[in-house]
Amino acid sequence: MNEKIIVYGAGHYGRRCIKLAKQYGIEVLGVADRSLEMTGKDIEGYTVWEIERIRNQKAVIVISVADGWRDIKKELAERYSIREEYLGSFDEYWSKRLREVLMSDEELFDSVFRRAQKEDPTKRKIVLTSSQNEAFGGIETWLLKTAQFLKGVGYDVSVILLDSYDLIFSENVHVIRVNMEYEKRKKERIARYNIDTTRKLIVILAEMGSCVMISSRIDAFIDAAYFINAILPDRICIQNVLHGGRSEYLQRAADISLQVDGYIGVSKEWICKRMVEQYGIAAERVTYFTLPVEYEQSLTRSYSSIDEPIKIGFASRMTLNDPDKRVDYLIPLIRLLEKAGTEYILSIAGDGDYLDTLSEWVAKVHLSDRVLIKGRIPQKDMTEFWREQDIHISLSDSEGNSVTKLEAMAVGTVPIITDVSGARDAVDDGKNGFVVACGDIAEFAEKIRVLSKDRDLLKQFGYESYKKIKEEYSKEATLARLKDMRCFRISFGEAGD
Repeated sequence: MNEKIIVYGAGHYGRRCIKLAKQYGIEVLGVADRSLEMTGKDIEGYTVWEIERIRNQKAVIVISVADGWRDIKKELAERYSIREEYLGSFDEYWSKRLREVLMSDEELFDSVFRRAQKEDPTKRKIVLTSSQNEAFGGIETWLLKTAQFLKGVGYDVSVILLDSYDLIFSENVHVIRVNMEYEKRKKERIARYNIDTTRKLIVILAEMGSCVMISSRIDAFIDAAYFINAILPDRICIQNVLHGGRSEYLQRAADISLQVDGYIGVSKEWICKRMVEQYGIAAERVTYFTLPVEYEQSLTRSYSSIDEPIKIGFASRMTLNDPDKRVDYLIPLIRLLEKAGTEYILSIAGDGDYLDTLSEWVAKVHLSDRVLIKGRIPQKDMTEFWREQDIHISLSDSEGNSVTKLEAMAVGTVPIITDVSGARDAVDDGKNGFVVACGDIAEFAEKIRVLSKDRDLLKQFGYESYKKIKEEYSKEATLARLKDMRCFRISFGEAGD
Protein backbone atom coordinates (compact mmCIF):
# COMPACT_ATOMS: atom_id res chain seq x y z
CA MET A 1 0.00 0.00 0.00
CA ASN A 2 1.39 3.41 -1.00
CA GLU A 3 -0.58 5.16 1.67
CA LYS A 4 0.48 7.64 4.31
CA ILE A 5 -1.23 8.49 7.58
CA ILE A 6 -0.88 10.77 10.57
CA VAL A 7 -1.70 9.20 13.90
CA TYR A 8 -3.73 11.46 16.17
CA GLY A 9 -3.45 10.30 19.79
CA ALA A 10 -0.29 9.34 21.65
CA GLY A 11 -1.87 6.84 24.05
CA HIS A 12 -2.55 3.10 23.78
CA TYR A 13 -4.60 3.40 20.59
CA GLY A 14 -1.94 5.56 18.99
CA ARG A 15 0.69 2.93 19.70
CA ARG A 16 -1.58 0.24 18.27
CA CYS A 17 -2.12 2.35 15.16
CA ILE A 18 1.63 2.66 14.55
CA LYS A 19 2.14 -1.09 14.98
CA LEU A 20 -0.71 -1.89 12.59
CA ALA A 21 0.67 0.55 10.03
CA LYS A 22 3.96 -1.38 10.04
CA GLN A 23 2.12 -4.64 9.54
CA TYR A 24 0.08 -3.24 6.64
CA GLY A 25 3.01 -1.45 5.01
CA ILE A 26 1.51 2.01 5.53
CA GLU A 27 3.83 4.96 6.13
CA VAL A 28 3.29 6.98 9.30
CA LEU A 29 4.24 10.61 8.63
CA GLY A 30 3.95 11.59 12.27
CA VAL A 31 2.08 11.45 15.56
CA ALA A 32 0.09 14.38 16.97
CA ASP A 33 -1.69 14.92 20.25
CA ARG A 34 -3.52 17.92 21.70
CA SER A 35 -1.94 17.36 25.12
CA LEU A 36 1.02 19.71 25.58
CA GLU A 37 2.52 17.19 28.00
CA MET A 38 2.87 14.69 25.17
CA THR A 39 4.55 17.09 22.71
CA GLY A 40 8.14 16.05 22.06
CA LYS A 41 7.83 12.64 23.68
CA ASP A 42 8.85 9.46 21.85
CA ILE A 43 6.02 7.11 20.83
CA GLU A 44 7.12 3.92 19.06
CA GLY A 45 10.06 5.79 17.51
CA TYR A 46 8.09 8.91 16.57
CA THR A 47 8.41 12.30 18.25
CA VAL A 48 4.96 13.68 19.05
CA TRP A 49 4.17 16.81 17.06
CA GLU A 50 2.63 20.01 18.27
CA ILE A 51 -1.01 19.87 17.24
CA GLU A 52 -0.69 22.90 14.91
CA ARG A 53 1.58 20.90 12.63
CA ILE A 54 -1.35 18.87 11.26
CA ARG A 55 -2.53 21.88 9.24
CA ASN A 56 -2.22 21.47 5.46
CA GLN A 57 -0.97 17.87 5.73
CA LYS A 58 -2.15 15.80 2.75
CA ALA A 59 -2.57 12.52 4.57
CA VAL A 60 -5.40 10.71 6.34
CA ILE A 61 -5.47 11.52 10.04
CA VAL A 62 -6.42 8.39 12.01
CA ILE A 63 -8.05 9.49 15.26
CA SER A 64 -6.68 6.87 17.62
CA VAL A 65 -8.46 7.32 20.93
CA ALA A 66 -10.56 5.06 23.15
CA ASP A 67 -13.69 7.21 22.93
CA GLY A 68 -14.89 10.66 21.93
CA TRP A 69 -13.49 10.50 18.40
CA ARG A 70 -16.54 12.24 16.92
CA ASP A 71 -15.95 15.37 19.00
CA ILE A 72 -12.26 15.31 18.08
CA LYS A 73 -13.09 14.94 14.38
CA LYS A 74 -15.40 17.95 14.55
CA GLU A 75 -12.78 19.99 16.38
CA LEU A 76 -10.03 19.13 13.90
CA ALA A 77 -12.27 19.97 10.94
CA GLU A 78 -13.37 23.32 12.36
CA ARG A 79 -10.18 24.55 14.04
CA TYR A 80 -7.60 23.30 11.55
CA SER A 81 -9.68 23.38 8.33
CA ILE A 82 -9.12 19.69 7.62
CA ARG A 83 -11.50 18.20 5.07
CA GLU A 84 -13.71 15.34 6.25
CA GLU A 85 -12.23 12.82 3.81
CA TYR A 86 -8.89 13.22 5.59
CA LEU A 87 -10.34 12.34 9.01
CA GLY A 88 -11.26 8.87 10.24
CA SER A 89 -11.59 6.98 13.50
CA PHE A 90 -9.26 4.14 14.46
CA ASP A 91 -11.94 1.49 13.87
CA GLU A 92 -13.22 3.04 10.63
CA TYR A 93 -9.76 3.19 9.13
CA TRP A 94 -8.48 -0.23 10.13
CA SER A 95 -11.75 -2.04 9.37
CA LYS A 96 -11.54 -0.74 5.83
CA ARG A 97 -7.85 -1.62 5.44
CA LEU A 98 -8.42 -5.13 6.81
CA ARG A 99 -11.28 -5.79 4.41
CA GLU A 100 -9.16 -4.62 1.46
CA VAL A 101 -6.34 -6.98 2.38
CA LEU A 102 -8.64 -9.95 2.96
CA MET A 103 -10.71 -9.45 -0.18
CA SER A 104 -7.53 -9.42 -2.28
CA ASP A 105 -6.47 -12.79 -0.82
CA GLU A 106 -7.64 -15.22 -3.52
CA GLU A 107 -6.44 -18.28 -1.59
CA LEU A 108 -8.48 -17.30 1.46
CA PHE A 109 -11.45 -16.46 -0.74
CA ASP A 110 -11.33 -19.92 -2.37
CA SER A 111 -10.80 -21.59 1.00
CA VAL A 112 -14.09 -20.21 2.33
CA PHE A 113 -15.92 -21.47 -0.76
CA ARG A 114 -14.36 -24.94 -0.47
CA ARG A 115 -15.55 -25.25 3.12
CA ALA A 116 -19.09 -24.19 2.27
CA GLN A 117 -21.54 -27.09 2.61
CA LYS A 118 -25.23 -27.36 1.86
CA GLU A 119 -27.06 -27.51 5.16
CA ASP A 120 -30.57 -27.30 6.54
CA PRO A 121 -30.85 -23.56 7.38
CA THR A 122 -33.38 -24.30 10.14
CA LYS A 123 -30.75 -26.27 12.07
CA ARG A 124 -27.87 -23.87 12.38
CA LYS A 125 -25.33 -24.29 15.12
CA ILE A 126 -24.84 -21.73 17.85
CA VAL A 127 -21.22 -20.61 18.19
CA LEU A 128 -20.21 -18.60 21.25
CA THR A 129 -16.83 -16.89 21.07
CA SER A 130 -14.40 -15.44 23.58
CA SER A 131 -11.39 -13.37 22.53
CA GLN A 132 -10.34 -12.92 26.14
CA ASN A 133 -7.45 -14.51 28.03
CA GLU A 134 -8.04 -13.13 31.51
CA ALA A 135 -9.27 -14.09 34.97
CA PHE A 136 -12.76 -15.51 35.33
CA GLY A 137 -15.26 -12.63 35.43
CA GLY A 138 -18.85 -11.65 34.71
CA ILE A 139 -18.70 -12.02 30.92
CA GLU A 140 -16.99 -15.38 31.26
CA THR A 141 -19.68 -16.51 33.72
CA TRP A 142 -22.30 -15.47 31.16
CA LEU A 143 -20.50 -17.35 28.37
CA LEU A 144 -20.17 -20.51 30.43
CA LYS A 145 -23.77 -20.55 31.63
CA THR A 146 -25.25 -19.54 28.28
CA ALA A 147 -23.46 -22.38 26.47
CA GLN A 148 -24.61 -24.93 29.02
CA PHE A 149 -28.18 -23.60 29.14
CA LEU A 150 -28.60 -23.58 25.34
CA LYS A 151 -27.16 -27.08 25.09
CA GLY A 152 -29.47 -28.23 27.85
CA VAL A 153 -32.60 -27.06 26.01
CA GLY A 154 -31.68 -28.76 22.75
CA TYR A 155 -29.43 -26.51 20.70
CA ASP A 156 -26.23 -27.57 18.90
CA VAL A 157 -23.64 -25.44 20.72
CA SER A 158 -19.92 -24.85 20.15
CA VAL A 159 -17.57 -22.50 21.98
CA ILE A 160 -14.34 -21.07 20.54
CA LEU A 161 -11.70 -20.05 23.12
CA LEU A 162 -8.02 -19.27 23.32
CA ASP A 163 -6.13 -22.48 24.10
CA SER A 164 -4.55 -20.85 27.16
CA TYR A 165 -7.93 -20.05 28.70
CA ASP A 166 -8.92 -22.69 31.27
CA LEU A 167 -12.68 -22.06 31.29
CA ILE A 168 -14.22 -25.48 31.92
CA PHE A 169 -17.51 -26.50 30.29
CA SER A 170 -19.65 -29.59 30.76
CA GLU A 171 -18.64 -32.50 28.54
CA ASN A 172 -21.64 -32.13 26.20
CA VAL A 173 -20.57 -28.65 25.04
CA HIS A 174 -18.25 -28.73 22.01
CA VAL A 175 -15.20 -26.56 22.82
CA ILE A 176 -12.66 -25.47 20.20
CA ARG A 177 -9.42 -24.09 21.61
CA VAL A 178 -7.27 -22.02 19.28
CA ASN A 179 -3.73 -20.73 19.48
CA MET A 180 -3.76 -16.99 18.87
CA GLU A 181 -1.50 -14.05 19.52
CA TYR A 182 -3.11 -11.69 21.97
CA GLU A 183 -2.72 -8.11 22.98
CA LYS A 184 -1.30 -7.35 26.43
CA ARG A 185 -3.04 -4.49 28.17
CA LYS A 186 -4.93 -4.62 31.46
CA LYS A 187 -7.00 -7.41 29.92
CA GLU A 188 -5.41 -9.75 27.42
CA ARG A 189 -7.39 -10.39 24.28
CA ILE A 190 -6.99 -11.40 20.66
CA ALA A 191 -5.63 -8.35 18.85
CA ARG A 192 -8.20 -6.92 16.45
CA TYR A 193 -7.17 -6.02 12.86
CA ASN A 194 -4.19 -8.38 12.97
CA ILE A 195 -4.21 -9.87 9.45
CA ASP A 196 -2.88 -13.33 10.33
CA THR A 197 -5.18 -13.65 13.33
CA THR A 198 -8.24 -12.72 11.31
CA ARG A 199 -7.31 -15.20 8.58
CA LYS A 200 -7.10 -18.00 11.17
CA LEU A 201 -10.50 -17.11 12.59
CA ILE A 202 -12.05 -17.00 9.11
CA VAL A 203 -10.89 -20.56 8.45
CA ILE A 204 -12.19 -21.76 11.84
CA LEU A 205 -15.59 -20.10 11.43
CA ALA A 206 -15.93 -21.27 7.81
CA GLU A 207 -15.57 -24.84 9.05
CA MET A 208 -18.49 -24.32 11.44
CA GLY A 209 -20.91 -24.06 8.52
CA SER A 210 -24.12 -22.06 8.81
CA CYS A 211 -24.37 -20.76 12.35
CA VAL A 212 -25.42 -18.05 14.72
CA MET A 213 -22.28 -16.52 16.20
CA ILE A 214 -22.70 -14.85 19.59
CA SER A 215 -19.78 -12.59 20.40
CA SER A 216 -19.54 -10.91 23.79
CA ARG A 217 -17.07 -8.34 22.52
CA ILE A 218 -16.44 -6.17 19.48
CA ASP A 219 -13.50 -8.17 18.25
CA ALA A 220 -11.73 -10.11 15.52
CA PHE A 221 -14.44 -12.79 15.51
CA ILE A 222 -16.94 -10.23 14.23
CA ASP A 223 -14.50 -9.09 11.52
CA ALA A 224 -13.93 -12.70 10.44
CA ALA A 225 -17.64 -13.56 10.33
CA TYR A 226 -18.40 -10.37 8.40
CA PHE A 227 -15.82 -11.33 5.76
CA ILE A 228 -17.42 -14.78 5.35
CA ASN A 229 -20.85 -13.16 4.92
CA ALA A 230 -19.41 -10.91 2.20
CA ILE A 231 -18.57 -14.06 0.24
CA LEU A 232 -21.50 -16.24 1.32
CA PRO A 233 -24.36 -13.91 2.29
CA ASP A 234 -26.24 -14.77 5.51
CA ARG A 235 -24.07 -17.79 6.25
CA ILE A 236 -23.39 -16.48 9.77
CA CYS A 237 -25.99 -14.63 11.82
CA ILE A 238 -23.78 -12.30 13.87
CA GLN A 239 -25.06 -11.31 17.30
CA ASN A 240 -23.13 -8.88 19.50
CA VAL A 241 -23.83 -9.19 23.23
CA LEU A 242 -23.95 -5.89 25.09
CA HIS A 243 -22.76 -6.47 28.65
CA GLY A 244 -22.28 -2.85 29.71
CA GLY A 245 -24.15 0.43 29.63
CA ARG A 246 -21.44 3.08 29.31
CA SER A 247 -22.20 5.56 26.54
CA GLU A 248 -18.86 5.08 24.77
CA TYR A 249 -19.34 1.30 24.87
CA LEU A 250 -22.84 1.47 23.34
CA GLN A 251 -21.63 3.96 20.73
CA ARG A 252 -18.90 1.55 19.63
CA ALA A 253 -21.52 -1.18 19.34
CA ALA A 254 -23.78 1.07 17.27
CA ASP A 255 -20.82 1.87 15.01
CA ILE A 256 -20.66 -1.77 13.84
CA SER A 257 -24.38 -1.98 13.03
CA LEU A 258 -23.60 -2.78 9.37
CA GLN A 259 -21.44 -5.73 10.39
CA VAL A 260 -23.85 -7.45 12.78
CA ASP A 261 -27.35 -8.84 12.37
CA GLY A 262 -28.48 -7.99 15.87
CA TYR A 263 -27.67 -7.15 19.46
CA ILE A 264 -28.38 -9.04 22.66
CA GLY A 265 -28.69 -6.70 25.63
CA VAL A 266 -28.44 -8.04 29.17
CA SER A 267 -30.39 -5.04 30.53
CA LYS A 268 -33.83 -4.11 29.25
CA GLU A 269 -33.98 -0.46 30.25
CA TRP A 270 -30.36 0.64 30.41
CA ILE A 271 -29.03 -1.14 27.32
CA CYS A 272 -31.81 -2.27 24.95
CA LYS A 273 -33.94 0.85 25.27
CA ARG A 274 -30.96 3.19 24.86
CA MET A 275 -29.68 1.35 21.77
CA VAL A 276 -33.02 2.04 20.10
CA GLU A 277 -33.78 5.53 21.39
CA GLN A 278 -30.31 7.08 21.61
CA TYR A 279 -28.31 5.21 18.97
CA GLY A 280 -30.97 4.66 16.31
CA ILE A 281 -30.84 0.86 16.09
CA ALA A 282 -34.11 -0.68 14.85
CA ALA A 283 -36.05 -2.21 17.75
CA GLU A 284 -36.34 -5.61 16.04
CA ARG A 285 -32.54 -5.87 16.00
CA VAL A 286 -32.17 -5.45 19.76
CA THR A 287 -33.26 -8.22 22.10
CA TYR A 288 -33.28 -8.42 25.88
CA PHE A 289 -31.95 -11.73 27.14
CA THR A 290 -30.85 -12.95 30.53
CA LEU A 291 -30.07 -16.42 31.74
CA PRO A 292 -32.33 -18.33 34.10
CA VAL A 293 -31.39 -18.27 37.75
CA GLU A 294 -31.77 -21.36 39.91
CA TYR A 295 -34.07 -20.95 42.89
CA GLU A 296 -35.93 -23.13 45.38
CA GLN A 297 -39.69 -23.62 45.08
CA SER A 298 -40.09 -21.93 48.45
CA LEU A 299 -37.77 -19.63 50.34
CA THR A 300 -36.33 -21.50 53.30
CA ARG A 301 -33.65 -19.52 55.03
CA SER A 302 -33.05 -17.52 58.17
CA TYR A 303 -31.78 -14.00 58.73
CA SER A 304 -29.67 -12.57 61.51
CA SER A 305 -31.68 -11.47 64.53
CA ILE A 306 -31.71 -7.92 65.88
CA ASP A 307 -29.26 -9.05 68.58
CA GLU A 308 -26.73 -10.24 66.00
CA PRO A 309 -24.46 -8.34 63.60
CA ILE A 310 -26.00 -7.94 60.17
CA LYS A 311 -24.20 -10.12 57.62
CA ILE A 312 -22.97 -8.41 54.46
CA GLY A 313 -21.57 -10.25 51.43
CA PHE A 314 -19.33 -8.84 48.70
CA ALA A 315 -18.04 -10.88 45.74
CA SER A 316 -15.83 -9.52 42.97
CA ARG A 317 -12.47 -9.65 41.27
CA MET A 318 -10.27 -8.03 43.90
CA THR A 319 -8.11 -5.91 41.66
CA LEU A 320 -7.60 -2.24 40.90
CA ASN A 321 -6.83 -3.20 37.29
CA ASP A 322 -10.58 -3.37 36.76
CA PRO A 323 -11.46 0.12 38.02
CA ASP A 324 -15.19 -0.33 37.39
CA LYS A 325 -15.46 -2.80 40.27
CA ARG A 326 -14.38 -0.12 42.78
CA VAL A 327 -12.96 -2.51 45.35
CA ASP A 328 -11.11 0.57 46.62
CA TYR A 329 -14.43 1.69 48.14
CA LEU A 330 -14.42 -1.19 50.63
CA ILE A 331 -12.10 0.48 53.15
CA PRO A 332 -14.04 3.80 53.16
CA LEU A 333 -17.29 1.84 53.59
CA ILE A 334 -15.89 -0.13 56.52
CA ARG A 335 -14.74 3.10 58.15
CA LEU A 336 -18.23 4.60 57.81
CA LEU A 337 -19.86 1.49 59.29
CA GLU A 338 -17.46 1.68 62.22
CA LYS A 339 -18.11 5.39 62.71
CA ALA A 340 -21.89 4.83 62.71
CA GLY A 341 -21.59 2.03 65.26
CA THR A 342 -23.29 -0.48 62.96
CA GLU A 343 -22.84 -4.05 64.13
CA TYR A 344 -21.85 -6.05 61.04
CA ILE A 345 -19.83 -8.92 59.61
CA LEU A 346 -18.54 -8.33 56.09
CA SER A 347 -17.56 -11.45 54.14
CA ILE A 348 -15.48 -10.82 51.00
CA ALA A 349 -15.23 -13.46 48.24
CA GLY A 350 -12.83 -13.15 45.32
CA ASP A 351 -9.14 -13.01 44.52
CA GLY A 352 -6.78 -10.53 42.96
CA ASP A 353 -3.87 -8.22 43.67
CA TYR A 354 -5.88 -5.92 45.96
CA LEU A 355 -6.60 -8.73 48.42
CA ASP A 356 -3.20 -8.44 50.13
CA THR A 357 -3.63 -4.68 50.55
CA LEU A 358 -7.07 -5.13 52.08
CA SER A 359 -5.97 -7.99 54.33
CA GLU A 360 -3.04 -5.97 55.66
CA TRP A 361 -5.29 -2.98 56.40
CA VAL A 362 -7.90 -5.14 58.15
CA ALA A 363 -5.21 -6.66 60.38
CA LYS A 364 -3.66 -3.27 61.08
CA VAL A 365 -6.97 -1.77 62.32
CA HIS A 366 -7.87 -4.96 64.25
CA LEU A 367 -11.07 -5.76 62.34
CA SER A 368 -10.34 -9.39 61.48
CA ASP A 369 -13.36 -10.49 63.51
CA ARG A 370 -15.67 -8.22 61.47
CA VAL A 371 -14.13 -8.37 57.98
CA LEU A 372 -13.70 -11.96 56.80
CA ILE A 373 -11.46 -12.44 53.74
CA LYS A 374 -12.71 -15.63 52.07
CA GLY A 375 -10.62 -15.57 48.89
CA ARG A 376 -11.94 -17.20 45.75
CA ILE A 377 -14.95 -19.43 46.36
CA PRO A 378 -15.79 -22.10 43.74
CA GLN A 379 -18.87 -21.25 41.69
CA LYS A 380 -20.69 -24.34 42.98
CA ASP A 381 -20.38 -23.02 46.55
CA MET A 382 -21.55 -19.46 45.90
CA THR A 383 -25.23 -20.24 46.52
CA GLU A 384 -24.41 -21.32 50.04
CA PHE A 385 -22.21 -18.26 50.51
CA TRP A 386 -25.14 -15.98 49.65
CA ARG A 387 -27.57 -17.96 51.78
CA GLU A 388 -25.40 -17.12 54.79
CA GLN A 389 -25.57 -13.36 54.07
CA ASP A 390 -28.36 -10.91 54.87
CA ILE A 391 -27.22 -8.27 52.36
CA HIS A 392 -25.41 -8.33 49.01
CA ILE A 393 -23.50 -5.17 48.12
CA SER A 394 -22.04 -4.10 44.78
CA LEU A 395 -19.97 -0.91 44.56
CA SER A 396 -19.34 -1.02 40.80
CA ASP A 397 -19.29 2.04 38.56
CA SER A 398 -20.31 -0.14 35.60
CA GLU A 399 -21.99 -3.54 35.17
CA GLY A 400 -24.05 -5.44 32.64
CA ASN A 401 -26.73 -7.33 34.51
CA SER A 402 -24.75 -8.85 37.34
CA VAL A 403 -25.16 -12.62 37.64
CA THR A 404 -23.82 -12.35 41.19
CA LYS A 405 -26.67 -10.00 42.14
CA LEU A 406 -29.30 -12.33 40.67
CA GLU A 407 -27.88 -15.41 42.39
CA ALA A 408 -27.85 -13.59 45.73
CA MET A 409 -31.45 -12.45 45.29
CA ALA A 410 -32.51 -16.01 44.40
CA VAL A 411 -31.80 -17.10 47.99
CA GLY A 412 -33.39 -14.02 49.54
CA THR A 413 -30.24 -11.97 50.09
CA VAL A 414 -31.13 -8.28 49.91
CA PRO A 415 -29.28 -6.22 47.27
CA ILE A 416 -27.82 -2.79 47.94
CA ILE A 417 -26.25 -1.90 44.62
CA THR A 418 -25.13 1.03 42.49
CA ASP A 419 -27.37 2.54 39.83
CA VAL A 420 -25.70 0.90 36.85
CA SER A 421 -26.83 -1.10 33.84
CA GLY A 422 -29.21 -3.88 34.85
CA ALA A 423 -29.71 -2.59 38.39
CA ARG A 424 -33.33 -1.54 38.04
CA ASP A 425 -34.26 -4.54 35.89
CA ALA A 426 -34.13 -6.66 39.04
CA VAL A 427 -34.12 -4.25 41.99
CA ASP A 428 -37.17 -2.10 42.73
CA ASP A 429 -35.65 0.58 44.94
CA GLY A 430 -37.29 0.54 48.37
CA LYS A 431 -39.27 -2.64 47.65
CA ASN A 432 -36.79 -5.50 47.36
CA GLY A 433 -33.53 -3.66 47.94
CA PHE A 434 -31.84 -0.31 47.48
CA VAL A 435 -30.28 1.34 44.42
CA VAL A 436 -27.60 3.89 45.31
CA ALA A 437 -25.80 6.46 43.17
CA CYS A 438 -22.33 5.38 42.06
CA GLY A 439 -19.67 6.51 44.51
CA ASP A 440 -22.10 7.45 47.30
CA ILE A 441 -20.45 5.34 49.99
CA ALA A 442 -22.18 7.29 52.79
CA GLU A 443 -25.55 6.24 51.37
CA PHE A 444 -24.40 2.61 51.23
CA ALA A 445 -23.51 2.79 54.92
CA GLU A 446 -26.88 4.42 55.70
CA LYS A 447 -28.91 1.76 53.84
CA ILE A 448 -27.00 -0.98 55.65
CA ARG A 449 -27.78 0.78 58.95
CA VAL A 450 -31.50 0.97 58.05
CA LEU A 451 -31.72 -2.78 57.43
CA SER A 452 -29.62 -3.51 60.50
CA LYS A 453 -32.13 -1.61 62.67
CA ASP A 454 -35.23 -3.06 60.99
CA ARG A 455 -34.91 -6.83 60.59
CA ASP A 456 -38.57 -7.16 59.61
CA LEU A 457 -37.89 -4.90 56.64
CA LEU A 458 -34.84 -7.02 55.85
CA LYS A 459 -36.98 -10.17 55.73
CA GLN A 460 -39.64 -8.42 53.62
CA PHE A 461 -37.05 -7.23 51.10
CA GLY A 462 -35.49 -10.70 51.06
CA TYR A 463 -38.77 -12.37 50.17
CA GLU A 464 -39.51 -9.78 47.48
CA SER A 465 -36.06 -10.37 45.98
CA TYR A 466 -36.66 -14.10 45.85
CA LYS A 467 -40.12 -13.52 44.32
CA LYS A 468 -38.65 -11.28 41.60
CA ILE A 469 -36.23 -14.01 40.53
CA LYS A 470 -38.91 -16.70 40.60
CA GLU A 471 -41.29 -14.68 38.43
CA GLU A 472 -38.92 -13.11 35.91
CA TYR A 473 -35.76 -15.21 35.80
CA SER A 474 -37.14 -18.73 35.64
CA LYS A 475 -36.23 -21.22 32.92
CA GLU A 476 -39.70 -20.77 31.41
CA ALA A 477 -39.34 -16.98 31.26
CA THR A 478 -35.89 -17.33 29.70
CA LEU A 479 -37.12 -19.73 27.01
CA ALA A 480 -39.92 -17.31 26.16
CA ARG A 481 -37.37 -14.52 25.69
CA LEU A 482 -35.19 -16.83 23.61
CA LYS A 483 -38.03 -17.60 21.21
CA ASP A 484 -38.66 -13.88 20.77
CA MET A 485 -35.14 -13.40 19.44
CA ARG A 486 -35.48 -12.86 15.70
CA CYS A 487 -32.22 -14.55 14.73
CA PHE A 488 -32.98 -17.62 16.82
CA ARG A 489 -36.58 -17.83 15.61
CA ILE A 490 -35.60 -17.73 11.94
CA SER A 491 -32.61 -20.01 12.25
CA PHE A 492 -33.72 -22.74 14.62
CA GLY A 493 -37.29 -23.57 13.93
CA GLU A 494 -38.63 -25.78 16.71
CA ALA A 495 -35.37 -26.22 18.64
CA GLY A 496 -35.70 -25.71 22.34
CA ASP A 497 -39.45 -26.54 22.53
